[in-house]
Amino acid sequence: MGIQGSEVAKEAADVVLMDDNFASIVRAIEEGRLVFDNLKKTIAYTLAHLLPEILPVLLTLALGLPAGLTTLQILSIDLFTELAPAISLAYEPAERDIMLRPPRNIATDRLVSAKLLIYAYLQAGVILSIGCFLAYSWVFWSNGLSLSDLVFEDDDFAEGDDDFEGIGPDRQDTILQRARAAWYLTLVIGQLFHLLNLRSIKTSIFKHSWDNSITYFALALTTSLAILFVYVPGLNDFLGAAPVGEQGWVPPIVVGVILTIYNETRAYMARNKPENRCTHAVNW
Repeated sequence: MGIQGSEVAKEAADVVLMDDNFASIVRAIEEGRLVFDNLKKTIAYTLAHLLPEILPVLLTLALGLPAGLTTLQILSIDLFTELAPAISLAYEPAERDIMLRPPRNIATDRLVSAKLLIYAYLQAGVILSIGCFLAYSWVFWSNGLSLSDLVFEDDDFAEGDDDFEGIGPDRQDTILQRARAAWYLTLVIGQLFHLLNLRSIKTSIFKHSWDNSITYFALALTTSLAILFVYVPGLNDFLGAAPVGEQGWVPPIVVGVILTIYNETRAYMARNKPENRCTHAVNW
C-alpha cells in the first residue's frame, strides 16, 4: 500500500498501490496492455513503408529502370508524411477485448515478433510495393513506353537522351517525374488507409472507437503534405515529381481498399477462427 504501507514494505514490494485501491490493479493492467498494443501498431505501420522505399533502388540496381523515388522524396516521407500518422497510433483507445485476453506469455509474445515482421514486410509491405510499382508502370504505359523499353536505360532516360523511343528530352523528364509522383502518392496515401486499418488489430475498424482526434489531424496533415510535394510548382520539381491528373489517385485508393479488405479479413479470422492455420499464419 502506497499510503498506509511502511517504507520498508514499499521497498520490498514488486507492486505499490499509490492510492491503496485494489481496483487500480485492473486499470493498470489495462493501461499496460494498451501501451503494448499501440507500440505494436506503431512499429507495424512504420516498417510497412520500408519495402516500397527500397524497391525502387533494387529495380534500378538489378534492371536499370529509372528510379521510382528520388532521395529527397524518400526523406520527405520519413521526415514528414510518416511522422504524424505513426504518432497518432500511440493515442488509440483500447480495443473491446483487451481485458478478455489471457495474460501475455513473456517468453513468446514479443513486442517485435517474427509474425509482426512478416506482416509488415511480406503482407502490408508487399501490397504497397505492388501498388506503387503498377502506378509507376502505368505512367510509362500511358505514354507509349513499356518497361522492356526502359530496362538498363535509367541513365539515358533520366538524363533526357535526345531521341529515346521517339520521345524528346523535355517529355522524358515530365514522364519520369509523373511516374515518381505516382509511386509517391500510392505509398503515402496507401499508408493512410493502412493507418486506419491498424487502429485495431482484432476488432473491425468499423466497430472500433473513432474518438482519436489526432488520427484526423494526421490524415489531414499528411494528405496536405502529399499534395504540396506533388502539385506545388518549384517544390515538386525540387523533389523530382510532376503533377498527375485525377487518374493518378486511382492506384492509391485501390491499394487502400485492398489493404482494408485484407486486414478486415484477417481481423475476422482472428476473432472467429483463432485456431485456424491461416489465422495463425497472418495474425500478429
